[in-house]
Order: sequence, then C-alpha cells, then structure tokens
Amino acid sequence: MKLFKQWWLVAVLSVLLTVVSIHSGSFAGCPLAALMWAEFFAWALISFAGLYACTLTGTDRQRVFSWVCRLAVFAGSARLKWYHRLLIVTVMCAAGWKLTAVVYIAAMGIRVVLGPELKRTAA
Repeated sequence: MKLFKQWWLVAVLSVLLTVVSIHSGSFAGCPLAALMWAEFFAWALISFAGLYACTLTGTDRQRVFSWVCRLAVFAGSARLKWYHRLLIVTVMCAAGWKLTAVVYIAAMGIRVVLGPELKRTAA
C-alpha cells in the first residue's frame, strides 16, 4: 500500500499529460487544469487569510493562523518536486492551456515564498 501511495499521483499525471500532449483538443486536460486551478486558489486563500490575520489581535489572530496552517498542510499534500511541476506547466502550455500554465506558475511562486514562513510559524 505504501508503494501505491508513492507513485500513483505521478503515474496518473503522466497518463493525463501524455493524452493532453498527443490530442491537444481533447478533454483530458480538464481534470488536470481543475487541479492546477484548485491549487492556485488554495494558495491564494492562504496568502489572503494570512494578510487578514495580520489585522487581527489576540486569540482571533491565533485562530486564523491555525486555520491558515491547516489549509497549508492540506494544500501542500501533493508531493510533487519542482521539476514535475515545471514539466506539467510546459506540457499544458504546449497543449494550449496557457492561462492555466501561468496560474500554476503563480501558485508555485506563492508556495515557494510562503512555505518556509508557514513552517517557521507552525514551529
């Protein structure tokens, strides 16, 4: 079961990317694009909630930061390396999903910037 959990995501992404790259007009890119947009929205929500928490004081601030940390753990649960993400962006951009590729690059940037900060805050 542990082996299945390690490689299934990469295998599914590889199959979807192969279908998208072969048939650029197919609907195979839709689930992948939905996942990419969901990750972007999750990291955008994390960043805006963090900014909102800075305006609060006392226990309200701690409560919002705890929810932000929980959401960050959930958003960071996809264990893809940066080169996997870059390959996904390249294939999606080549298949015509340019806006989705740009949004995914933005999500990667938000993740890189906020990741160490959230780890430091959670510790």
